[in-house]
Amino acid sequence: MLPVTSRRRGVLALTVVLLLLTWRSVAGQGTIFTIISPAGRRSLAATAVHGHEMFALNDLAAAFQLNVQADTLGAITISYKGKTIILTPDQNLASVNGRIVSLATAPTRSNQQWFVPVELVNQALAPIYGERLELRADSHLILEGNVTAPRAPEPAPTPAAPAAPVQPAPARPAPSQPAAPATPPPSLGTPQPTISTIVIDPGHGGSDKGVQGPHGTLEKDITMAVARRLKCAIEGRLGIRVLLSRDGAETLSADARAALANNTKADLFISLHATASFRTDTSGAEIFSLGLDRDAAQASATASSSAQQLPVTGGGSRQVEIVPWQFAQTRFVDQSKTLADLIEQQFKGHVPLDGRAITQAPLRVLVGANMPAVLVEMGYLSNADQENELGTGNFQNAIVQALYGAIVQFRDTLNTRAKATAQGGGAR
Repeated sequence: MLPVTSRRRGVLALTVVLLLLTWRSVAGQGTIFTIISPAGRRSLAATAVHGHEMFALNDLAAAFQLNVQADTLGAITISYKGKTIILTPDQNLASVNGRIVSLATAPTRSNQQWFVPVELVNQALAPIYGERLELRADSHLILEGNVTAPRAPEPAPTPAAPAAPVQPAPARPAPSQPAAPATPPPSLGTPQPTISTIVIDPGHGGSDKGVQGPHGTLEKDITMAVARRLKCAIEGRLGIRVLLSRDGAETLSADARAALANNTKADLFISLHATASFRTDTSGAEIFSLGLDRDAAQASATASSSAQQLPVTGGGSRQVEIVPWQFAQTRFVDQSKTLADLIEQQFKGHVPLDGRAITQAPLRVLVGANMPAVLVEMGYLSNADQENELGTGNFQNAIVQALYGAIVQFRDTLNTRAKATAQGGGAR
């Protein structure tokens, strides 16, 4: 019979083993990656999270001197020497210095820290790193800089058994068939995609905090979080270029936001906001497009029809249409109203709407936009319940999905009209 002390040691050892096994079952089996650089070697631990190998973001940042910032609504910005990676929880897309890439899996949060897939090193970090960075997942290596490492040899293929000789089948006379018509060349009149660039305007920013909810949620943070999600969704699914009027803490005027859309020749402008009311029970989204009174509309029609003769290089002149800033949106009022209607349709059943869901008003940020433009008030931060909703990923994703659906419908509507116009022109 074992002494009492020995039995206690045995029980303690068994307890430690059980605790380790329990920890491994929760945290997943870990592996160690070796980073090889001209300066030497260092280690970086990976952990299995939901069946996928992932790095703790803090460990990855420490290994490669990255700056990581997570805003209050969950979006993660990774910076390195002025270049950025933007990650959104629950989405396997990343914005890498303005370019959308697909990740092996979405970032996830566990035990109070963020985890990212190990493939992020090749998919997102390498393009901004400035020097060679290569992850070899099969060898658990990361090569940094001008270093080499032999690759693991691949197993030699098993030689195939010799195939039995095949006797050719007796030839049959082929029935005479007419030759297939040649594929017609593409029509030169095929309309090009009507939406190639979209500007999303996260309202407020910088020193302009916008509305603040009773629990401290800031409008500028809500608009930025939704704008980043929407940008990833549109670029990842549609391949359309999406620009944000601000991508950080900039303070921009309403005119500067519209000017960015004009200067980048955007085909669509969507300004995101949240609002407030003295009545704390007021809730729901509202969609605005530009509205002008009759006198303003008449003045804009006169102004937009004016043209000037300007000299051109080599002599002569050309007629150039001059559109005053305050009337730039006028010719897109109908299209903007159509987009607002489509957003309302998409919001129904998914995003709560205000009693007056669609409003036309002479909003400054829309006046100078020389393309279809809308402003979306996503909800009331003054309502404590809606403030909580606006800060959740599920509610933001519902807004993004509704806006995405409206954009697709609007694009299809414009493409149909462009195609009809092209066919009508060809018939004349």
